[in-house]
Amino acid sequence: MTVAAVPAKSGNVTVKLRYNRYINIEEGDFILFVECDGCVVHFLTFSFCTGMTGQPDQAAILIGGSQGCQPHLREFRRHLVRDCFDIAPEEVLILAIRGLARKFGCGSILAVGCDIHSKAIVDTDYEQMKPQLEKSYDMFWLSHAARRHSDYYLFDVSEDPIPSAVPAGEHKARKLRKRGLKRHILACAEGLWEGERA
Repeated sequence: MTVAAVPAKSGNVTVKLRYNRYINIEEGDFILFVECDGCVVHFLTFSFCTGMTGQPDQAAILIGGSQGCQPHLREFRRHLVRDCFDIAPEEVLILAIRGLARKFGCGSILAVGCDIHSKAIVDTDYEQMKPQLEKSYDMFWLSHAARRHSDYYLFDVSEDPIPSAVPAGEHKARKLRKRGLKRHILACAEGLWEGERA
């Protein structure tokens, strides 16, 4: 199903959600992905759960995997970021999953760190992979405003991830368009958007 249609400058950019039957199924029950002109550029795998934050009845989203684009799509990704007012595909997904968490009443989003990633359990060459996994997971979550929570990284769903202050300096109009696009993605996933363009 389509979670959000992203009004980029060019190209058909969408955020989609589907049940995970084939891809790293140990990482999550669902796949949330950014697709542009038929190419999957980045995806997150996740499940819904309860009790992960110490409150037995509180629902949460647990992100078990994150996968960027293949090497041959890196130039394609670079153009996509430019067309989306410098919003990277992974940032689009973090916004969308925040919206989904709000839509389904989840109080938080938890994401796995490299030490409890499925590869740390099943792959014998984990130690060789660990530096890359730390970059792809631990550093990635921290760069998107998560904080360490036990063995996981925690996103507070109640926090507004988009600044409300008037932007200063040059390129004010571009910064405002970027914020508008972020709000569009967040609201689409939350189910509150009524079809206006960012």
